[in-house]
Amino acid sequence: MEISIFNHPTLLNPSLARIDLIERISNLAHKPPLTNPHESLINFDVQLMHVGNFKRTKNQHNRNRKHRNFLSNQSDVDLSPENYWRLTFPTIEFGHKFLNLVNQINIEKFGFSSKVKFEQSILKMRDNHQKKFKVPHPSLIQKLKTNQFTSPEDERKLYHELDKDSSPNQFILSSLEFGRLDKPTIFDACFCSEYIQSFVSNPSSVNSRCTISIDETSSQIVIKLPQTHQPHGRSTRINCKTVKRIEANLPSILLWLDCSPLFCEDNALENLFTTNNSQQKSRKSGFDHHQMRILPFVGRLIRITFKRDKDCNTFLHHSTRFKLPRINHIFREVRSEPIYTPDNLAKLESVKESLDLAISFQLDKLLHSTILSPDEILELSKLLKGFDSDTLEGALMNLVNNLTDELEESQYKTRPNFRTQTIASKFSIALQAAQSNKSTLFDRRLQFQDNFKCRTVTLTPTGTIFEGPTVEQSNSILRLYDYSPSFIRVAIREEDFSSHHHDREMNSAQFLQERYLPLFSGGLKIAGRNFEFLGYSSSALKDHQAWFVCPFKHRGVVMTAHRIRHNMGDFSKV
Repeated sequence: MEISIFNHPTLLNPSLARIDLIERISNLAHKPPLTNPHESLINFDVQLMHVGNFKRTKNQHNRNRKHRNFLSNQSDVDLSPENYWRLTFPTIEFGHKFLNLVNQINIEKFGFSSKVKFEQSILKMRDNHQKKFKVPHPSLIQKLKTNQFTSPEDERKLYHELDKDSSPNQFILSSLEFGRLDKPTIFDACFCSEYIQSFVSNPSSVNSRCTISIDETSSQIVIKLPQTHQPHGRSTRINCKTVKRIEANLPSILLWLDCSPLFCEDNALENLFTTNNSQQKSRKSGFDHHQMRILPFVGRLIRITFKRDKDCNTFLHHSTRFKLPRINHIFREVRSEPIYTPDNLAKLESVKESLDLAISFQLDKLLHSTILSPDEILELSKLLKGFDSDTLEGALMNLVNNLTDELEESQYKTRPNFRTQTIASKFSIALQAAQSNKSTLFDRRLQFQDNFKCRTVTLTPTGTIFEGPTVEQSNSILRLYDYSPSFIRVAIREEDFSSHHHDREMNSAQFLQERYLPLFSGGLKIAGRNFEFLGYSSSALKDHQAWFVCPFKHRGVVMTAHRIRHNMGDFSKV
């Protein structure tokens, strides 16, 4: 049950005000007549709620902006009289008992002002005559029922320990998560965690803390991980320009990014013996195998949880000095339901191995673009029977385009029509379009001599992007082997799809060797096949591109990358 507390002073420090309010409510809720001495203490949640007016005039906007600029230089919360406190109990029965008690007794004896009012929270309706009570979020109720009550003394002790070691521009984190939304729409979706790092900091050890700050020089959000079990200082860096949406639900924030963040490692021992700035940091594709496995799918949605509400509030106020999106205060349910598990990905690999290469390539595109989940792709694969390869490839290309368009149209709608149809019905529509005899621009361009279907795989520092097929002009090798689909073009790009560039602060050579050299020497797993490095032209090399090929039969002979290069001639003296 949710209760609103009005006219209770916020004081200058909201964290201490919250602890003080918890203590006063505990004196009421955890003592007779509500709780007997032998009964366990019921848990409850207290949060300061900010009331905003979304329809603002220009003058109001300027006043609010000045107010935010003032707050950005303070360590306090705003003192707006529109704020109120939200009290949540895990059961409706206890909530009603608490309301009846505070309405019958003199609450001034428990430290409350006579102006303080306790009321069951009400939703604002369009019709002012209607009244609808607010219902707490199920995840919050579940949290209150499963977790034990933390005494105000413990809350106050933790606050002072963190406050003693905190710096004005650096804030301590309790967890860092990469995840996804369980629905294609933003407003009614839950955050599903795929990868989580929880940090238990020791106040006496600086290296045991995970901290977050904003580097004004580089305009980056810098998350420094604890340096406890490794000699390297690890950090996750988010360029402020790549942040496209921010949600806040104290003490957590959600960041939507245009591309995955930068993962760096500092070697303190090497820095002692070198003056070369390029050797200060080593770029990584992730800090462990689990993280590197899920980053291609969920690297652009990050949940950051602070140790306390005060730090989260102050960080958000500091962020107003940078070019970041407007902060949305939204309560979003959080779940731990990983779908990009090794078992699910292994099932997909076995399915792709049994299908035609062109079909498997389209399934990889659906997977890595996160348009469909692994389970949905497995469901789709059962429908790919009884049709020729060209028809299926065209149907899957139509399906990718249709789903992408619907996703973009429905993302910010509160009641979207996205995926109201089943995967089978959507595939049926795409298949009918592919089976029609209508000639497309793609088909007409493909009829020109020396044109072929080109499939491209782009490798980024953390992920893989599948594109195509597109119609492009062929070369002599492709013509020699009848434009086999076993040839693919592989490109190397940055996360924002720009060309790979040298960074003076990074050891680029080491990163290239660790990230890309194993793929060029050991091969790529694409569409259920092992692709090997074949070669490159001088023009392709300038664009950081090369050709890969998987074994295929040509006129009764199994062709591999080594055999194709051997047939091209001897290049040892070139």
